[in-house]
Amino acid sequence: MTDRFGRFAPLVTGVLFVVLVVLGSSALNKSPDVDASGAKVLAYFKAHHDRAGGGGFTLMLSVVVGLFFYGIVRSYLRRSPRAEWLAAVGFGGAVVFGVAAMIKAGVDFAFNDVKVAHLSAPAAQTLNILENDLNGFLVQAGLGTLMLAFGAAMLRSRLMPLWLGWTTVVIGVLAVLGPLVDLAKPLEAVWILVMSYMLFTHNAVVAPKPDTDAPEPLGTANA
Repeated sequence: MTDRFGRFAPLVTGVLFVVLVVLGSSALNKSPDVDASGAKVLAYFKAHHDRAGGGGFTLMLSVVVGLFFYGIVRSYLRRSPRAEWLAAVGFGGAVVFGVAAMIKAGVDFAFNDVKVAHLSAPAAQTLNILENDLNGFLVQAGLGTLMLAFGAAMLRSRLMPLWLGWTTVVIGVLAVLGPLVDLAKPLEAVWILVMSYMLFTHNAVVAPKPDTDAPEPLGTANA
């Protein structure tokens, strides 16, 4: 039972992660531009007031599921000593990526919690600037780090096909190149689905059987 659950864990967490991100992001929509006036920000959140709370909660759930998924990726890639430190760096990037999502969810939820009518235009404008700038830079840093590190880990360990390793690196490069991060985001969603299937077929969570033909460690033969 445990092995069966472990085998399906990458598939379940990967697909659920993408579904929750799509649902949460569609509910939150795209916030006003960073240079939008306070009045425009207030008008936007007043129009979308009824969807912000649910969207923020859904995005929070996606972070929880996403960290489990990226933890599985790290666990699998660290089987190779050549990729262990890169797998750790990649998971660190996933944590930063999750923080970026929580900032967006938190600010949108704050507008829902405080009531838009009680906010002044300058306060709304400040929250919108923080959401855009903090979320944007953290997404670039987190997504870029996790994809570059995981991609390099795949190439060094050969635990995944080379084409997948190079694709992962390319998405990481796009993520750190400013405006191209908007192209990296949908590619990341496709990558998650592909990676979840690959991890499923590779039995990523099921511990490999010990090699019975491996030589005994020195000093144990006569113990």
